[in-house]
Amino acid sequence: MASAMTVLAYGGISYEDAYKSAGQYSYLQDAVKWGTDYLIKAHVSPNEFYCQVGNGDVDHAYPGRPETMTVNRPAYMLNANNPGSDCAGESAASLASAAVLFKDTDPAYSATLIQHAKELFNFADTYRGHYSNSIADASKFYKSDRYEDELIWAAAWLYKATGDNSYLTKAEDMYASRQQTWTSWSFDWADKMAGAQLLLFELTGKQKYKSDVESFCDYAMGITKSPKGQTHLAQWGSNRYASNFAFICLGAANAGIKTETYTAYADSQIGYMLGDSGRSFVVGFGENFPKQPHHKAASCASLPAQCDWGTFGDTSKNNPHQLNGALVGGPSAANDQYKDDRTDYIMAEVTLDYNAGFQGAVAGLKALACNSSTGSSPSPSPSPVPSPVPSPIPVPSPVPSPVPSPVPSPAPGPNEGNTCLKNKIFYDHGEVTAYGNNPSGGHCGFKELPSDQAKKYFVAISSQDTDGWKDGLYCGSCVRLKYTDGKELIGYIHDSCPSCPKYHWDLSDYMYLDLTSEQNVGIMDVSEAEIVECPDDIVSGNMRVKIKEGSNPWWAAYQVLNTKNPINGMSMSTDGGATWVEMVGPEEPAPSGFWFMKPDGLILNADNGMENYKIRVESDTGDIVVDMVGVVDGGETDAGTNNEGGDDCGGSGPSPSPVPSPVPSPVPSPVPSPV
Repeated sequence: MASAMTVLAYGGISYEDAYKSAGQYSYLQDAVKWGTDYLIKAHVSPNEFYCQVGNGDVDHAYPGRPETMTVNRPAYMLNANNPGSDCAGESAASLASAAVLFKDTDPAYSATLIQHAKELFNFADTYRGHYSNSIADASKFYKSDRYEDELIWAAAWLYKATGDNSYLTKAEDMYASRQQTWTSWSFDWADKMAGAQLLLFELTGKQKYKSDVESFCDYAMGITKSPKGQTHLAQWGSNRYASNFAFICLGAANAGIKTETYTAYADSQIGYMLGDSGRSFVVGFGENFPKQPHHKAASCASLPAQCDWGTFGDTSKNNPHQLNGALVGGPSAANDQYKDDRTDYIMAEVTLDYNAGFQGAVAGLKALACNSSTGSSPSPSPSPVPSPVPSPIPVPSPVPSPVPSPVPSPAPGPNEGNTCLKNKIFYDHGEVTAYGNNPSGGHCGFKELPSDQAKKYFVAISSQDTDGWKDGLYCGSCVRLKYTDGKELIGYIHDSCPSCPKYHWDLSDYMYLDLTSEQNVGIMDVSEAEIVECPDDIVSGNMRVKIKEGSNPWWAAYQVLNTKNPINGMSMSTDGGATWVEMVGPEEPAPSGFWFMKPDGLILNADNGMENYKIRVESDTGDIVVDMVGVVDGGETDAGTNNEGGDDCGGSGPSPSPVPSPVPSPVPSPVPSPV
């Protein structure tokens, strides 16, 4: 349960906007709180934790309803004499991740979660041992063979929840000295190493974690697949493994690691479970969904009906209660064959940990669909059956409407009517559609759009257009679209559309309907598309330079906000502007979104004489130099001006800086852990 809650919370933190867009965020928090309340109750003192309730053999032998259960259910405690670093460590990770999930909506509960997480982690780290050695009954069903992954995982989550650098140092030190240096076989309740690697990369941006995550996902993609595409790792719970691979690899894609490749892989695995295989493996959703999941409560009719092994084994009747949203184990071989039979616990079993990674991956694909698709396919309604109030049904990833490719056009030409911009997009044809009125999220990574007008008229550019998206270089730019009747509107680019062909633009519903004068959203032609300077009603005031959350003097990423014109690049100087070093970005190796990386070898603190430095923001309208002091996690620095063209296209900022000089030699000092 602890593992499932951690993964469920991780998905909620990573894809909060998708959950909210689907109206599921409060359900997500309720589900996580159900689990974390239990863990808090089980944590009776700093070094005492009830890790298991119930005897495995006795529980498995009982066929009935949970509410009528009267069998003996012993409770098993971990303590200093009977340690369980894996169980306590995972529980600490669960509570810490939930603390992040509840930080904004329930800070008091978040604080309680952090306190218990700290105590449980200290217990797990101080008194080391396998929980299944301390609880003999556990070894029959859920034996553990290592705990270092849970300790690293928990320490990393505590750093994310508290900002206390000692936890990050602990996590990194344990990772550096770990025994398991090989790629994990899977990501599941017993092995959290792949999750820890992804989380550490998200927290630090370090290449070693990125490489390890990439190795895991490349391994996952090479596993035997069924004829219809399921990654088939093992006989028991095959969908669980495939969905967990999808969860980790979609998280990697979201962090900027092989984004297109890993996104496509995750989409294929989740699509398989939702119906691309020819059937759905999710109860209550899609075509031919399972009617007999291996679940005792769902297979028992309500009182006073009889409920025993006889009724459970009568597979001529479907389960009387529909367990909406549950993911079944799936095919027991790589042949796509599934038997809907509740007595087949290998294929039909449902569990918390089966659903957690699946749910997170669905949310991640939903996030991409909300931000980038041209629409969503209708969701089939569950068949009506007598049922208790169902849990929320996972929301499928919307499928973009097919868009016919237009006749090829010449490459972008000079910007007619906007001579300050050079070699930017100008297309003499194209097409537009719309994808909603919610501007949150987006591949550019902007937390907030610059104005109410930008929030009304926002645009996603095709990421298949290599002249256009350019790995995000047009983020924060404005595009003028001219409809076939001559009407023109200007929108703000804050997103990309992976499914859109070149010359295709995804607009807010407001912008689409205002531009085309149509009554409903469809796909319409436009006669021109051109990158232009943002008008004052979209962008006004000064440019700002934002430092990414989690940055420090050794690793830092920067984002330019509120620009009038497109950014061509960024450079950094630590010698007062005498020499400049290019800042790599956007996209790899920078974090996913409109980010530029601090050059390697520069340690931006007073100890290295680099606390005061300059960032040069480069554009066609001139360069703007911004004086920076230190690396403030999440901080923003006002540039004092903006890069509008002006009468002579020279911008309103300082004169252009000198041409970049060769990269200076890196500082030879070893890189310490962030403080």
